[in-house]
Amino acid sequence: MSYAKLIQLGDKSILNIERDKAMLLPYGITPEWVVDLSDKIVRLKNTKTDEELMYDVSLRVETRNATRESITDKLRTIIIKAQNTFPAGKARYRLFAVGALDSLKVENFYRISKRIWRAATGLLDDFGNKITQQELDDLNTEIVAYDSQIEDVEAAIQHRSEATEDRLELANQIYSLVTEAMDYGKDYWRDRNEAKHNDYIIYGSKSNTQPPPTVEKNRALDTTNFFFENDFTDTTTLLPQIGMPVIEQASKQGAIQTYVKATNATVASVRITKSYEILPVPQ
Repeated sequence: MSYAKLIQLGDKSILNIERDKAMLLPYGITPEWVVDLSDKIVRLKNTKTDEELMYDVSLRVETRNATRESITDKLRTIIIKAQNTFPAGKARYRLFAVGALDSLKVENFYRISKRIWRAATGLLDDFGNKITQQELDDLNTEIVAYDSQIEDVEAAIQHRSEATEDRLELANQIYSLVTEAMDYGKDYWRDRNEAKHNDYIIYGSKSNTQPPPTVEKNRALDTTNFFFENDFTDTTTLLPQIGMPVIEQASKQGAIQTYVKATNATVASVRITKSYEILPVPQ
């Protein structure tokens, strides 16, 4: 059941309960009980959707990657100048040998950036007029910002994971209360009024013997978020896949295979937490 349908169901149940409050009172559906249900429905309505939470993650990834591109341009310039300043193969030359900057993972890129900055700062006089102190100061400012932006992305991902769990728990509470009230309403009106009895049938079937899976079923199946700690550099391809839902019948391994097939990703490692969707960590 989607959150939108659950909210509609909750609103409908409130109308039924208000209409039949005298009949439902002996079942324990008190005014306080109704207020509790109403408050929970309002909270769910005001909860950020996953699309909104995903936007927060995406925005921070874009900011971090823009800073990385700027740092990369500056590092390449310094490396080229070092290669043309120091003898090949010597210690000072090797300080600036880093390989392909584009292929580095986030944390490694930060570490290499700091190394090159320190090396260039310590050898500034040896560069002559090829590099200025202002250029190194500007580079260090961006490196510090990049470090902070790495943490911003991780914080946004963690917040989304926690919000997913909170939203699911709230939805389960609402569904439990709604189904309880619906059971009481059906019981009271069963031999009294067929139309009102049917108002309390959730899925439109008079027998109501085969309801569709509930929100609670997802928790029982222990569908889990998978954090893919790869070096994802193509965020245009990656970001739409974050939060791709796992089908209920899939095993954890099957969920990983689903993600890999959809993104052509290579899984380096997987970290499992208590959540309910695929959530790759953008790199």
